[in-house]
Amino acid sequence: MAGPGQGRTIRLINVRIVRHGRIVEGPGTELWVQNGKIIDHYKRWWSSKDNSEYAADIVIDGQNAIVAPGFIDVQINGAYGVSFSEPSVSADDVHHVGRCLLRHGVTSFVPTVVSSIPDVYAAVLPKLRPYSGSPSAGATLLGVHLEGPFINTAQHGAHDPAILRNPTNGMASLMEVYGRDLSDIAIMTMAIELPGAIEAMAETRKAFPNIAFSIGHSVATIEDCRLAIEAGATCVTHLFNAMQNFHHRNPCIIGTLAPGEHRIPFYGLICDGVHTHASAVAMAYKTHPTGAILVTDAISAMGMAASTASSPTRLGTKPLEVSTSQVVIAGTNCLAGSVGTFDGGLRRFKKYTACTTVEAIDCATLHPAQLLGISNRKGVLDVGCDADFVLLDDDLNVLETYIAGELAWSSTQLPVVNGVCQRK
Repeated sequence: MAGPGQGRTIRLINVRIVRHGRIVEGPGTELWVQNGKIIDHYKRWWSSKDNSEYAADIVIDGQNAIVAPGFIDVQINGAYGVSFSEPSVSADDVHHVGRCLLRHGVTSFVPTVVSSIPDVYAAVLPKLRPYSGSPSAGATLLGVHLEGPFINTAQHGAHDPAILRNPTNGMASLMEVYGRDLSDIAIMTMAIELPGAIEAMAETRKAFPNIAFSIGHSVATIEDCRLAIEAGATCVTHLFNAMQNFHHRNPCIIGTLAPGEHRIPFYGLICDGVHTHASAVAMAYKTHPTGAILVTDAISAMGMAASTASSPTRLGTKPLEVSTSQVVIAGTNCLAGSVGTFDGGLRRFKKYTACTTVEAIDCATLHPAQLLGISNRKGVLDVGCDADFVLLDDDLNVLETYIAGELAWSSTQLPVVNGVCQRK
């Protein structure tokens, strides 16, 4: 049992655990949690004086479910009626989204703010500061994804071209827009061919090394991309979307996925059945499987009832038309975010690529954690890591979601007592 000063110990039995590139199963396969962290139960056994000291406070039967790290969504504009780019967004709104994301297996997220004017960033960024997740607070907020306004007008997509800028003065240009403190920024999408972009990226990464720069909304050549990668770019934002098409004499951004002497970036994939054709998803994955990162690019209408989702909404300054399957800028056929859920995208991705269950899960957990530089504590189920995990069936449907070892959501809707689902 828990000793003096220790939190209660939770033991999860009868499960199959995604760990180290495979599914670990069979007798003795267990997950132990204490103080919100995964612990080594063998070490606990050897250090215990007797069985009562070794025994867990709570034992949960996983009923042969797959236990995977909690999903991480690094590009989400909003959901469940909340847009992160709206100046009126509140801290309560953000927590509401975080709680709702639990039903989709998402235990960590990076709210995305689209191209805006400085006053909007001044209003919304203080509401999007990182915080630790819990059953009451919802998913962990890891930082902000700033998608624009330093993007190319030729590939503005759903962003307002009137407010786009060039980072001509390096990091100073970024601070003029976002403010001087960039420490809460997790990802910054930038068109790296813009005047001053490479210099801005290199200077900012030196001052704020935790920011991951992503190439997006861009007409960059493959040569531009390689220079950017040398300067510190590590990702491509929503691959195939808001960029030039692949050409055999100018592969452009898509060509950076090919093996070679350069470092190959991570890349986001929207698998909502609309943004990216199944064949394109499969081609990208087969080319660079260890770089694929599943994202939703969801907007405020995601998770809302059809009647509510079709009501007037917007992304940044752009009014939108929302259907049950896609979102476009009003009066156009230009896609503007998604209404797809994260777990739905995971199931599509596995179907599109014919990859294994573990390979699909890695694209939702390990790879985004590696991009953000946090794979020492999230995205994996190693000893000492945060006990954020999901229970899945063999079809990758979410059964239960845990934050710091506490049950935060259950598909059974059965009563929860002291963080444990009271199964029938």
